[in-house]
Amino acid sequence: MKRNDSIQFNNNVVDVTQRLIQGYNGILEDIFERNEVKLPEKLDPRAAEMFVYMSAHMSLKIDEKAEVYEDYTNAINCLVLSDCLTVCEKSNIPSNFDPPTSPDSWVKSAFTLQMIAELNREQTSRIVNGMWKFFYDKEKDKMHACLTKSKRKSVLMSLDSTAKKDYFNSLLSSDHNFDDLDSQYYAYSNSSDYLTYLTQSEPESWKVFSETLGVSVDVLSALAGFLVFLDFASKEVNHSFWYDEQFLETLYVIYSQAWPKHGVILNGRIVELISMFAMKPSESSRYLLPIPFYKLHGKFLRNPAFIKFQDISIGLLTILIRNNENLWSKTLGSTLAKAADQILSTLPKFPNIKAAVRKKFNGGDIDLALYDINTGHMLSIEIKTVYDKHKVDSLLHRFVNSKVNLPKAIKQIRQTDHIISSGSVNMKDIFGENLNQPIKVHNMLLTWFDPIDLTIGTPDDDIFSLNFTILRMMLTLSEGDLELLTRSVHELRNIWLLSRDRDLDLGQESLDCYLEEQVNIIDLREDLSTLDLSKITMKVLNLFTSLSDVKEDNNYYSYFKDTQDVLS
Repeated sequence: MKRNDSIQFNNNVVDVTQRLIQGYNGILEDIFERNEVKLPEKLDPRAAEMFVYMSAHMSLKIDEKAEVYEDYTNAINCLVLSDCLTVCEKSNIPSNFDPPTSPDSWVKSAFTLQMIAELNREQTSRIVNGMWKFFYDKEKDKMHACLTKSKRKSVLMSLDSTAKKDYFNSLLSSDHNFDDLDSQYYAYSNSSDYLTYLTQSEPESWKVFSETLGVSVDVLSALAGFLVFLDFASKEVNHSFWYDEQFLETLYVIYSQAWPKHGVILNGRIVELISMFAMKPSESSRYLLPIPFYKLHGKFLRNPAFIKFQDISIGLLTILIRNNENLWSKTLGSTLAKAADQILSTLPKFPNIKAAVRKKFNGGDIDLALYDINTGHMLSIEIKTVYDKHKVDSLLHRFVNSKVNLPKAIKQIRQTDHIISSGSVNMKDIFGENLNQPIKVHNMLLTWFDPIDLTIGTPDDDIFSLNFTILRMMLTLSEGDLELLTRSVHELRNIWLLSRDRDLDLGQESLDCYLEEQVNIIDLREDLSTLDLSKITMKVLNLFTSLSDVKEDNNYYSYFKDTQDVLS
């Protein structure tokens, strides 16, 4: 067992990040341009399903965490498949629906080249947007790609799955059999409660949107379950990725026997719904939008990576919104500010916590405010009911700059903080009670699903950035002590999982390059114990495997020095 500090600048190790970025000048446009796959002179009539089999193989290897696939994700997989299938859409060659035994040389080459192009976009984005930092070790003649704070996974963000599970447990009815792992997975992954923040924030708007389209949240949930079933069934029986209407109806009958509640919801609509959420490959490629089925050659071609790239109900919702943008804008798109009310309703209640939602005052506004009458600490929260629909780093700017509009959000938070801290607004204007001015105001940016810290490592990292469910979990752990909550959030977002070296291909055979890849292990407990950490932080850290518990002789990189710099 060994632990090294993350690569730092010294006489033998040179920071070459800016030199690399300068080297991209003049070619960024070419890297980020999405070129169409060229139609070959002769296309195999079974090429479409060949592409899908290659994509399915990629998903399998990603799930197994095979080292060669570490850079790829199911989101990237979906983008590549859509690009490749546009060739089959444009081709005039009649299709052959017989299952292929293996991809022909052109299909294999085309898929691989698209993967490489997508990976180049990912790597370039990480470099030019400050997610990776590169050092050159002159003595060892090798490059080392380090993860910056914006790309590392902190212990706080690692709580996301546990926080979501706790939230679902608070919502799901007691008739779920959690001793049955299949039922547990199904309940968590496909529960209609997953979209509660959306449907309950403005019920009337959701009613208009869903009834106009004939798609309720229960329909989304039932369809999500059916998609999981299709993936399971295809692996068990090894049938084709092609589906016609009769085949879908037959599979629906089998599914409804296993899940009768969802069977009732989908009865007589399965083909209609599959068609509603399917697109032509060219449409999926143009919108950069993963879909469950492609409309191709008069049939439906299933995308096996769709159910893996994001929570299924969210993926389906994204397609609904994209296909009905005007209706969305007129209904929920204009009313989601009221999500603050729903968020507040899901938070645990404590007698010492005063709360307010959607308060406007001269010079500022607050989406959600919490005030601890015991400690005098206050949370001023800006809420963004948005999520990253792409899940790839090359398109992350769309989420940060367009969806969240981070610069504008930061400006609003700062303005409101100044008004409150200067005493220009009293607490009665916010909470409706004569409360003392807060001893300390903590600012927070809250996003919906994504476990992403948008401010860490930036000049604005005094503003906490987390999602709805992690806030809920931290409030529960703190038992309503906002001073303890904010201290613990600050600590946990500055403690990172360890990483290890793995090879990184930069396209130069003569140059060894290694990337820091994080693992689900924290630093030595004896080192962490030297920090003055809160009881909540210590409790959370005990949930993780520590380097102190690891016996095998591996070499890990630690970010403990960065943690010390912030927390000591």
